[in-house]
Amino acid sequence: MTQLHNIKNLINRTCIFISSLFFLLALTSVFLQVLSREFPFMTFSWGEEIGRYAFIYAALFGSVVLVSENNHLKLTIFFERMPQKYSNYFQKFYDLITILFLIILAYLAYLTIIHVIPSKTPALRISLAYIYLSMPICFILMFFQIVINFLIDKKENQKL
Repeated sequence: MTQLHNIKNLINRTCIFISSLFFLLALTSVFLQVLSREFPFMTFSWGEEIGRYAFIYAALFGSVVLVSENNHLKLTIFFERMPQKYSNYFQKFYDLITILFLIILAYLAYLTIIHVIPSKTPALRISLAYIYLSMPICFILMFFQIVINFLIDKKENQKL
């Protein structure tokens, strides 16, 4: 049981670290852009792109942590208003639908990456595949977090 918690915590800590780094990069990039507007001798043609792409990475890796802690967007009013017995079944059904959705998204993101490999970003001149790479990675991590949460809940319910 502790192995599942350890894996979950490792994924969470890693995603928080990565998300924080990319958020700091986005913040620094935006700050440099503001400075470049005030001081015309400081020009950064790549600042906006780095800020945008870093924010995408920060948001996606942060979403992995939210999914792990069951804090992602969902309609909780349905689960709160029904009896606990049915609420658990609907929660499992919701998790199953989410897993299917994440598998489809990861596959489509993979296809997108294959398609955009030759394309380059305008200012940085790096392949767009590196930008889109965060999507399948984070969707797969979200998939694993939901499965780990399911297994942890199953083990805890068996103890009761």
